[in-house]
Amino acid sequence: MDQNQTVLKCPFRNTLITKDYGCENAREATHRDGPGVICDQTEAHNRCVVLFEALKTATLPALNIPDDLTQMPASVIGKIQYGGLAALSEMLAQNHSSIDNINALIEAASNKYQNIKDFDFEKIVPVIINYKLQRRRNR
Repeated sequence: MDQNQTVLKCPFRNTLITKDYGCENAREATHRDGPGVICDQTEAHNRCVVLFEALKTATLPALNIPDDLTQMPASVIGKIQYGGLAALSEMLAQNHSSIDNINALIEAASNKYQNIKDFDFEKIVPVIINYKLQRRRNR
């Protein structure tokens, strides 16, 4: 990779690292702090970042958690990633238990709603809040 090239870290990386969901633009990468996922497509990455930030902005006040990495449990980010995509899949009447292509899901939602601000966050946030993360198995 060219040193001047920006690394596009996937905002939904937890769902991809665990291989629970998939994405046509995702590529596994190793960082100093562990495994990661980078995106191969700038436009798709930008769409995902905007969606993730909107999900986080809508959800954190409902959980009464500040947008501060020192105070936010890691599980909250996981709930936003998994629950947000599951809710989006439900909005589009797709099977959220097997999201094979995050990019296609977000692209379909973007085509349907034209603007992320038009998403029904009143329905999305409860799905995120009630989403149950799978516990890690003993290693």
